[in-house]
Amino acid sequence: FNSGKLTWAVDYYSYAIICFTPFSPFIKKAEKKILNIGKYFEKKKEFYKALFAYEVLRSAYFQVRSFYQPRKKLIEQLNYKIAKIKVAILKKEGRLNVETDEFKRQLNILQHNNFPSTAGSFILCFSFLGWVGAVFFMIFKGFEKGNTNKKIITFSFALYILFFFIWIISLYSV
Repeated sequence: FNSGKLTWAVDYYSYAIICFTPFSPFIKKAEKKILNIGKYFEKKKEFYKALFAYEVLRSAYFQVRSFYQPRKKLIEQLNYKIAKIKVAILKKEGRLNVETDEFKRQLNILQHNNFPSTAGSFILCFSFLGWVGAVFFMIFKGFEKGNTNKKIITFSFALYILFFFIWIISLYSV
């Protein structure tokens, strides 16, 4: 940052966010620096560099998403900034037909949520563990000490099939 390589600075500040630790003061500092760099480029009408700064910040927070999304309100604000800058770029390059329609289109793209659902992910993991667990249950309880217990084998095989189908269905629905 001090040497004037601002695009590199944005990249390196994003690493602090990607190494996310809740309540870390470094995350807020890195976020503030990236936002300031983006505003600086916006004022200078260097739209591609401003777009880079805002998209890197937005992307860094998406990369640390787990069962919750940190800084969700900031991401919503960045969506509006990014859409506005993209419209400004298209306008500057003469490739814009209707400004309001393009802004709405860009915003729709940015707001599209294609993340898997948390509940679906838990079902996926649970069904996989149930599927594998049914096999181990059949092996260790169904064939215990040379005896074959047909009731346990039948029950565990039914569980095996049930959990397998739940797992397959959840793979494609998450």
